[in-house]
Order: sequence, then structure tokens, then C-alpha cells
Amino acid sequence: ALARAFAKTEGVGGGRPIDSGKHVYSNWEPILKQRVGHSPGMNPYRMPKNKGLRLNYTKNMCPRTLDILKRTVFISLHPDWTEAQVRTRIAVCRKAGASL
Repeated sequence: ALARAFAKTEGVGGGRPIDSGKHVYSNWEPILKQRVGHSPGMNPYRMPKNKGLRLNYTKNMCPRTLDILKRTVFISLHPDWTEAQVRTRIAVCRKAGASL
């Protein structure tokens, strides 16, 4: 709850990776359903050499990872910003963090 509130504070320019719908294993339906590769022969879940490996994945198999992602905030910066703009973003983030 704190990370979400921090990310939504005006001027922070943040977002939580858990909310992005991307790059979080629990959102990767092809992996969870074991349907990957551009052809059946390229699907690692079906390859004979992988038989016997742990290949069952669930949305909650890594609860610690999900907890960390819920508490993580990405803060957007632009490479063309001036030093003053970066310092302003830092000040806004510090103020937002102190207010929570």
C-alpha cells in the first residue's frame, strides 16, 4: 500500500512493476500454460532432454518475489534532463517518502 501511494504521489512519476502486467512471471501465460516457442518442436516443455525437470509453474510459486515487486517502485527519469530537473525529482521523491 505504501509503494502504491508513493508511486501515485504527484511529481514522483513512478509505477510498480507488479501493476505493469509485464515482466512478472505470474503474468506470463505462455510459461504458465507451457505453450512457448514458435513451433511445437521448439517448445522446451516438450523437449525430451527436459523430461524429468521441474516444469510446473504457478502464479504464486514465488511469494517472496511477488512481495518484493509489490514494494518496488520504478521512478521515471529522462536522459536529457538537466541536473536541476533530476534534483527536483529527487526532492519530490524525498518529500513523498517522508509524508507516508
